[in-house]
Amino acid sequence: MTFGVFLVASQIAWSAAFAQERDEGWLDDLSGWFQPSSSAAGAFRPADQTVQDLIAELVLVREAVGVYDTPAEAELHQERRPIHVYAKALEVLSKVIEVQRRFGVPLAEPGRIPLEEIGWPAVTARILYVVDELRKIKEPLDIDGRIKPATAASASTAAELYQSLGYASSLLDGLLGRPLTTDDVQRNCTSVLGELELVAAALGVSLDLEVPAVDQVVGWKDVAGRLVLALSRVIDLQKRLGMDASGMPSLTMVRVTPAEVFDASGTLLAEIVRVKIHFGIETLRRDRPETIGTTVTDTFAATLVIIEALDAMTAAIEV
Repeated sequence: MTFGVFLVASQIAWSAAFAQERDEGWLDDLSGWFQPSSSAAGAFRPADQTVQDLIAELVLVREAVGVYDTPAEAELHQERRPIHVYAKALEVLSKVIEVQRRFGVPLAEPGRIPLEEIGWPAVTARILYVVDELRKIKEPLDIDGRIKPATAASASTAAELYQSLGYASSLLDGLLGRPLTTDDVQRNCTSVLGELELVAAALGVSLDLEVPAVDQVVGWKDVAGRLVLALSRVIDLQKRLGMDASGMPSLTMVRVTPAEVFDASGTLLAEIVRVKIHFGIETLRRDRPETIGTTVTDTFAATLVIIEALDAMTAAIEV
């Protein structure tokens, strides 16, 4: 047996064993090893190497334009699946698009979570797209530097990949010149409501989406608490539907930032898309007008509507 054949065989054996440990299909995991990349002609990249390339490119661009802020540390969230990693990649892509807008680069397509079971090949392809779109920023900025593509693949779990993308998201904040705002979180909550309308129609449930008045002083911690409650409601809904329900993700509630709240709203959106996939709903949600100048109180009120909608849907399912 030649060394090259031995190396490929060893990678296949490792991938199968790792996939079994994560309780995933080893063929699906193995396919993540063989994803084409524009990073190097003829090269193939697993998901974690692709994320490493993304972070290296971000560090290179930040240094070239003189961004030296200290990025926030990304928390390790357990109970993550490929669909959550995909959703996090979409968050990173949305920031790359804003950076493209800032530097006058043609904008990428933002994309949505596909209405199908998400495997590692789809995750890797989405991250590759983010890397390619980020590289488009380098030309108008006269950045000639090139990264050395990552060569060592570590046994990254979905939770670890999610954390690495969270770090990439923090690196982008410095290039954006601004942190996430209430409008960003509100946009996700609006998307959640749009998806809930479609699932409710499949269940034959009529939703009252009128936003209530909030006469109390609220902050980001209050919004985060309601989103965690909404996540527990979605997981309960999944169980009642006989789905392979997700587990509750962790969320630090000591010092809550807009970035953490945005992360929780993205996870909520991914979980509702899982319910859509369960029902075979192929209809895309209606895009609502983007709101500008929303307050934390507005977003808190939206989370109350989300919880009421989930309660109505759950009540309609016989246990």
